[in-house]
Amino acid sequence: MNKINPNHKNQQNLLRKVGPIILVIGLCFLATGMISFFTAIAGHAPPKYFWCAFVGMPTSAIGLALTKWGYMGKISRY
Repeated sequence: MNKINPNHKNQQNLLRKVGPIILVIGLCFLATGMISFFTAIAGHAPPKYFWCAFVGMPTSAIGLALTKWGYMGKISRY
């Protein structure tokens, strides 16, 4: 009896490609927000792109989770 979904490899490859892309996008948003915050503190002005940090945190978490799900079987068999 075959318990694995016949489309399993395609789904796994999709997670392995999309997860890191979303993770990098999220980290870019997070870095933009943090850089804006710390330069605003140094320059005594309100941060302009601090909202990017609030977009980047959940986006990074989603990308990390997708990547983890894509490699979960390979890591567990190691």
